[in-house]
Amino acid sequence: MTLRSLTACGALLVSQLFAIAPAAHAADVSQHWTAAWATALQPIPQLPSPPPLYQAPEVGGRTVRQIVYPTLSGQLVRIHLSNAYGRAPLVIEHMRIARSVGGASVDPRVEAEVRFGGKAAVTVPPGGEVDSDPVAIELTADAPYALSSTMGPEQKMVAWHRVSSQTN
Repeated sequence: MTLRSLTACGALLVSQLFAIAPAAHAADVSQHWTAAWATALQPIPQLPSPPPLYQAPEVGGRTVRQIVYPTLSGQLVRIHLSNAYGRAPLVIEHMRIARSVGGASVDPRVEAEVRFGGKAAVTVPPGGEVDSDPVAIELTADAPYALSSTMGPEQKMVAWHRVSSQTN
């Protein structure tokens, strides 16, 4: 699997949306959240013998890392997951967010586990959406952050942002 295909596959998980709570109100998690990053998903054509352009990488049991650049700074974030194009549940066994320091490297001093209802794993039903619990992490606008998602063993890609133009 190439790094470019991992970039495309990051969109599988998500119409991942970063939502930031204003710093002044970070302790009050019931308040308004503001979107700070999102991606536009496209369904992958489900063809019996797809041309190379539409061959999705295998992601079952693997960790998919997506590099995002939030447009706002804050100390509290939520991750919004969508399985809008899914025909099967989207299973994520574990997710972490960390400051990217280039390539596959992250800064362990700026890293946090993402939980869903207090649990590390989450299953998003077909057509469903879910928000993470609030995650305490220092985010700086326009800085790179790695969102690493360990996929369920049977997970298949059904959506991506195929024309993403960044290689991570």
